[in-house]
Amino acid sequence: MNKQIRQRLIVYFRPTYAEAVHTDMTVPDLLHSGRERIFTSILRFTSLFIIFALLSTLPNLIGKRLWGLALFYTVFSATVYIFSIFRQIHLFPRILSFMTLLYVGGVIDLCYFGVGEDWRLYFTGLSVTAVLFIGWRTGMFSIGLSIFSYTIVAWLISTGYLVPTATVMALQIPSIETIITTNLIFLIVNVGIITAIDALLREYHLISQKERTAAQNLSTQTAELEGSLNREQHLAIELKSALDREEELSQLKSRIITTVSHEFRTPLTVIKNASDLLKRHHNTVSDEKRHKYHEWIDESIFYLTDLLQDAALIESTNTQKLTMRKKVLSFGDFCQRVHSELQSELHSAFNIHCQAQGNPQSTILIDYDMVRQVINNLLTNAQKFSSPKDTITLKLALMDQLTITVMDQGIGIPTAELDKVWELFYRGSNVVTEQRGLGLGLYIVRQLVSMMDGTVTAVSPYPAVSHK
Repeated sequence: MNKQIRQRLIVYFRPTYAEAVHTDMTVPDLLHSGRERIFTSILRFTSLFIIFALLSTLPNLIGKRLWGLALFYTVFSATVYIFSIFRQIHLFPRILSFMTLLYVGGVIDLCYFGVGEDWRLYFTGLSVTAVLFIGWRTGMFSIGLSIFSYTIVAWLISTGYLVPTATVMALQIPSIETIITTNLIFLIVNVGIITAIDALLREYHLISQKERTAAQNLSTQTAELEGSLNREQHLAIELKSALDREEELSQLKSRIITTVSHEFRTPLTVIKNASDLLKRHHNTVSDEKRHKYHEWIDESIFYLTDLLQDAALIESTNTQKLTMRKKVLSFGDFCQRVHSELQSELHSAFNIHCQAQGNPQSTILIDYDMVRQVINNLLTNAQKFSSPKDTITLKLALMDQLTITVMDQGIGIPTAELDKVWELFYRGSNVVTEQRGLGLGLYIVRQLVSMMDGTVTAVSPYPAVSHK
């Protein structure tokens, strides 16, 4: 219990800050918070002192029927106590009100108790409060006002125009020499006090500014160090990503070399066997067989060339060596160019039906070679898994964007494997082993479309399939 009482007394006479102190508060804000706390503490000590003084003085005032003076000291005490409790009242009005009470209290003390009692305490408190919470100039003004008030009241007492009625001491009639001496002593003492207080406040303000500047510099340096650390971490992440990417590319190259080397065996064997047959039986073989052997050689060479081109293209897309060369084309010219090139490049045994939908005069900005490679790979894939009797449809549409759709009637893609067809070396589970291919074409399509900021999807109602 005693500990709790002691703690409450400490908190009462040493109040906490009225508002939270933040690290980003300015020096004036910090000084304001500190002054408010000091002023509240002064008010609480003053209210306690006034209560004791009132209890000791009030019987004398009541006995002499000085009801107005008793009422003033009661109001004075209550006002100081209220200002010490209600801290939500703004600091400046509280200070001005307290200074007014001190001044009025000093004047009333002079008038009722004479020049020999507590007026110095009131006027000194006035000047100290002024310099501590407002400024040095206000403190000097308070000293001047106090000296002026003392001089007037002392002169009135010395001339008999004013007779103090509440004093319990022998009445002192001040002479001119006494008035001048008292004023000089009061002036010297109070000027010394407020000058010392002002010097301390200035020193505190300067130290606070230096500490604040040092804290800000430290915060800036900390932020710079954090920024440097973040950059280092970012660079480390980028370096790790680059190393991982390099390792992936190295593994990819190894897979491509291994797979392509293995895939070379069959066409090279065909070329060698056909070449040996032509050498051994050149004079005896019929023209029909000789033509057949030449077709075997041509098809194998075409397959090997196409395989090498795909491998080189994969390497270019993964190492970002491939650059786009966009040009403006009309949609009509684009469709006509695609159609004419398809007639000469793709297998004539297949029935490819081309459709165009859009305004022929509309323009598109594309890398034509990339788009043609995408179309070629999609059509080649459709031909590979379709019957020569089936129709393959190529639809070119231009609305808000260019859309390329390839539809076939081939073996289709199982629904569970639709997202996997774009992976490197992936072949559907329904593809027969004898069917040539490494699973490169659709992977290249996805890479090229991604470079052009497009999207590619596969839709298969199984067994039919379309690529868009």
